[in-house]
Amino acid sequence: MVFLDVGDGTVSAQGIADGKEAFRAKVSFGKISHLKVIGTRLVVSSVTDEVSVWEIESNGLTLLWRRAEGVPGADLTYDNPNRLLVIWSDLGSEIIIINFDTGAKIRSIHSKPVSALCTYPRGGIIFVANGDQLVMHDINTGKLLTTLTRPEIGESGIAFSPDDNTVAIGTSRGIELWRRDIGARERTVNTTEALNVSDFLDFQNILAFNNRVVSSISLAGAGKE
Repeated sequence: MVFLDVGDGTVSAQGIADGKEAFRAKVSFGKISHLKVIGTRLVVSSVTDEVSVWEIESNGLTLLWRRAEGVPGADLTYDNPNRLLVIWSDLGSEIIIINFDTGAKIRSIHSKPVSALCTYPRGGIIFVANGDQLVMHDINTGKLLTTLTRPEIGESGIAFSPDDNTVAIGTSRGIELWRRDIGARERTVNTTEALNVSDFLDFQNILAFNNRVVSSISLAGAGKE
């Protein structure tokens, strides 16, 4: 078992075996922008415009690859079926698609500044929130598929329902629910403050947060505007 502890610009790993500490390791990154655990790997981006992927092993963290592309303005996301990492790079105002195993750049998609990224759980589609738009791209070709426009559509996170048919998007006014298949807004859950959408807990509850609270938001009774 490995425990990770994130400090100011560092990630510490502690391995436990048979109830005893097996190892302790610390890696410095400068100021960390985003951190995500994907399977047995740790993905870290820093404000120094570097992205690195580490294997979490029984004896510590092993660097697999690093690239000089940071994501200070948005989340990074992962397409599991295609094993592709998707990041926003402010260096070239582009979304960069990277081979998760090798770190090789596959392609890039020019984009306006991104506030949130998400991939379709079944793979193949990137959902990008930028200002008043939710844009969908084919991950394998970069081709633009659909653009949905609405004021304040996507400032704080994107998540899919358990059946992959509903997309929840955080806004400054609440959480908007969109039907992925028809590209239409289904309803809005009003909140007293802006919240970042993290994930669906089930069909009726969404995990959301900001810098003050972590909340479970009920969708029961949320009506259409």
